[in-house]
Amino acid sequence: MITEQHRDRLRVKCTEGFTLIEVMVVMVIVAIIATGVVFMFANPTAKIKTQAFELLGEINYARAVSVTENQTVTVEFFPVIGAADSYWICIDADPAGGNGDCSDTNDEILKDITLRNDVQFYDFSDGTTPPTLPDGPDLTPPYASAPPTGADLTSSPNNDGITFATLTTDNVLMMYPDGTCNTDGAAVIYLYSGSDRSSVRGSPYAVVIDNASSCQAKLSRWRSELTDLVGTSYDERWSRK
Repeated sequence: MITEQHRDRLRVKCTEGFTLIEVMVVMVIVAIIATGVVFMFANPTAKIKTQAFELLGEINYARAVSVTENQTVTVEFFPVIGAADSYWICIDADPAGGNGDCSDTNDEILKDITLRNDVQFYDFSDGTTPPTLPDGPDLTPPYASAPPTGADLTSSPNNDGITFATLTTDNVLMMYPDGTCNTDGAAVIYLYSGSDRSSVRGSPYAVVIDNASSCQAKLSRWRSELTDLVGTSYDERWSRK
């Protein structure tokens, strides 16, 4: 015999579960998240920006290690045409008498980082014609030793996208325990289309050291949709981001 109490329990059980509206709301949320994920991985600028933020973070990491460990820490860049670009972070065992890079026997490699998602340094050192303006830049953002025009990205030694250098070695940024760097400069990265390195996809980014005495790394984005101001020596299409 079913008592009134049993009927009440059955009513409660029958009302458990999701309503159609709740299911639809969940499906909409899942669709929005999925769309965002697809956009993030399909959008060329998002790929470049992600890699630029990682490089920015690694340079700040190198500077922090240098100060806390009271050691010279070096970031050495390896632009390689036709292969994945990379950079090393190392504790330089002999910054004064060594090669000024991470290749000395006693240098301690802290990180070996390869650029991902087909992102490359802005490298045209093999004679490939760089992208035409405004698709891609011909100058880096300005910094202390190259005001107000920035460094020329179309000619050696800066046409591999890296403008950091020591007295003996190109493409090296050295961090000192007092919080300074050996040089200012920039590392420019971009994404090209297929096998055509002159064809830009998305917006190039630059990680910039404005001044060696402060050694603060900053991020700048190339905005091809903007207009450079005629008569100025600095290309206004580089903007802080």
